[in-house]
Amino acid sequence: MLWSPAPPAQRSSRETERIIAASIRIRSWAAWWPVLLLGWATIGAYGVAFYSFGVLIEVIHLDTGWSLGALSTAFSISSVAGAAGSVAAGRSVDRFGGAPSLVVAIVAGGGLLLVAAEADSQVVFIAAWGAGSGIVSAGAFY
Repeated sequence: MLWSPAPPAQRSSRETERIIAASIRIRSWAAWWPVLLLGWATIGAYGVAFYSFGVLIEVIHLDTGWSLGALSTAFSISSVAGAAGSVAAGRSVDRFGGAPSLVVAIVAGGGLLLVAAEADSQVVFIAAWGAGSGIVSAGAFY
């Protein structure tokens, strides 16, 4: 049998206080979970857009033979694209809210990063990484 609290008339004041405190804790968590999820998504976006490139550039260079200067161009393009795209991302957040804007940026940017991951051409890699990481940074760092 499932537990059910005593009717209000039969509860002690201590039991009532405990039930109210539990209810407040649950409501507090329910109010903050979107903020926590957005925080984790932003941390993940930072990892993809900025920190991973520094870790992966040498591996990409060794695997493909492309010059470090050319690979660094992709990061430079992503920084400029992120700055330029942040205006559009800010307007999107104002119009549609943060969550939809973040989802669109992560899906679109992530798709381009997948293209960059499979690129056989240096030009395709630079364009796809630059645009993909730029979209993620614009959408996630608004």
